[in-house]
Amino acid sequence: MLKRYPFVNIEARKAMLRKTIGDLRFLLWYAPHVSLRRDLPSLNALAAVEAAVRFGNFSQAARELDVAASAISRHIAQVEEWSGLQLFERRGRHVVVTSEGSAIAESVRAGFDDIARTIERLQREKNGRYVTIACTVDVGMNWLMPRYADIRAAMKDVEVRIITATSYANFDAPEIDLSIRFGDGKWPNMESALLIHESAYPAASEAFLQRYPESRNVRRAEDLLAFPLLELDQPDDPGLNWRRFLRSFGLHPDPKHMLRFPSHVMMLHSASRGDGIPLFWGGMHDRLIDDGQFIRIGDLRVETKLGFYAVGRDLGHEPVASVVRAMQAHESGTRVR
Repeated sequence: MLKRYPFVNIEARKAMLRKTIGDLRFLLWYAPHVSLRRDLPSLNALAAVEAAVRFGNFSQAARELDVAASAISRHIAQVEEWSGLQLFERRGRHVVVTSEGSAIAESVRAGFDDIARTIERLQREKNGRYVTIACTVDVGMNWLMPRYADIRAAMKDVEVRIITATSYANFDAPEIDLSIRFGDGKWPNMESALLIHESAYPAASEAFLQRYPESRNVRRAEDLLAFPLLELDQPDDPGLNWRRFLRSFGLHPDPKHMLRFPSHVMMLHSASRGDGIPLFWGGMHDRLIDDGQFIRIGDLRVETKLGFYAVGRDLGHEPVASVVRAMQAHESGTRVR
């Protein structure tokens, strides 16, 4: 069992979840033929249909469920007889999934996923009140961790756990109650609550100002083009980068004059050495200005309609709702009641 550290590797959590789902399928298969309702096939038969459709092959489905291929055929025949629908077209030794078969399998899969989520939720409730938050490493370091102690203090009897990843690919996993994502607030089958609007401004270290003392006189956006600019090497990211920032002022910078980095950590390290001017995100990097580690360059600032959101399946369910309120209250500067 994983220990309860604030940061837990998401791959380990995925492995634990796969084992839970595997155990669930084992129980479903070897349990007696019990129907949820009298007018439904057995869970064994439904599991066979889902696996056969997913693999498109009875033998592979049988290997996954650890039964004979003939058992898969019998269960599929049972569901076809019960439904009056043809789930597979038999073409010699091959089978082709029909649209009806795909629809039924998708429904069964959704049901299994819902069972897995319910078991996960009940286990959490049994083991105590806690909320698991997923975010990228950069968001965790620059936004969440500076607020982590205050959020935990506001939650009192709720344990807040953090999982970090390099992308949002696994943020929809059942064990994740809440994630922090950048975008327009719209994610399929998810609820969202705004934490901070996207805004960006140029900043630099004291080392840079000493190297380029004329940077203290920046007043216009075009003045920035005289200095080396630092940014993340993430061309598909919809957020503000130097190209989008300067285009809002009618400028078209030459990409060759920019130094790009694969992470915020590397970019900020280079900026602290005085190598160039990065873009800071409002609400994300403000503490670096407040602490005196960096200085704003001019009064230039760009805002967009995007932002960072708290995202989850049910943000109104406790204790998730309390964590979201704590995040928003900290950002607005109000006291959590």
